[in-house]
Amino acid sequence: MSLPSVRWITNAAQQPVARFDTNNTVFGLGENITVTDRSYSPNGDNIVKWEWTIERSTGTKTSVTYQIGSNVSDVTKMETAFSNYLTQWIDSQPIGSKSADNSYKITLIVTDDKPQPLTSDAYSITVKIVQENHAPTVDPVKNGLSIFNNDNPTVYEYDDYDANQTNPYYKYNGQAQKRGTETLNWGITVDDPDNHDKYGTGNDSDSFKVQLATDRFLKPSRNNVADGATGVLHKTYDTKTVTKEQTAQGTAIAPYITVKDGGIAWGVYRITTSVTDVPNDDTTPKTTDMVTNANKKPLHLYVIP
Repeated sequence: MSLPSVRWITNAAQQPVARFDTNNTVFGLGENITVTDRSYSPNGDNIVKWEWTIERSTGTKTSVTYQIGSNVSDVTKMETAFSNYLTQWIDSQPIGSKSADNSYKITLIVTDDKPQPLTSDAYSITVKIVQENHAPTVDPVKNGLSIFNNDNPTVYEYDDYDANQTNPYYKYNGQAQKRGTETLNWGITVDDPDNHDKYGTGNDSDSFKVQLATDRFLKPSRNNVADGATGVLHKTYDTKTVTKEQTAQGTAIAPYITVKDGGIAWGVYRITTSVTDVPNDDTTPKTTDMVTNANKKPLHLYVIP
């Protein structure tokens, strides 16, 4: 006679399982991070305690615990409370000098409501904050010196014949200028919007790369140069790496100081000033162009023969 088979059925206590989702894994500065709890108990017990840790890749970290009946009334309240805590804590951190500095490991441990409560293993998700590098702003210096803020930047082609005569159209620093040797100040006002945010110096720019280029047109006046027109001669000058203070002075970025030094011949000159920021972190630099115009400041430079 064969013996009956026997199966042992058990309801052995099992530890809960910690799980959660985030609404994304890559976020911009200040963007809301939302957490949804997916934790469960294999025994069907309730999850009543959530222990969260946020650790930045640089080592900085913070922890917060939520418990039913203590500081939250249900899982939905917990999700809202921690999502707000997570978003605000990360947003309070300064931007790192490397993109790798801006990763955050979120770890959860949960506890169930068994008579003898059990705790889960840790479960983690890593999110990354991607900082946007904003392009620099470029404007004429409003100090009365820069050719870009001049009401009538009109000079003379240098010629020994009339070099001692005064230019009736152009003054520099309130002083009359001799024809063909007029002083040209190339000062501009440069700034980086990122230098004024709350995220520290990680994405700031302490210096800028400035490159000037000119396009010459054989025209009798500025108004004869159409927007986007192609000149008879395009010339690009060396790129200079300077501070914002140096760009305002103009000398450090000037391709030449006087008309004679530049050897510029008669015609209309469209000037393009390209300014590229140099972020402290490893984000991609951005460039802003300031281009002179026919009838509004900054005006094209006109050279009389």
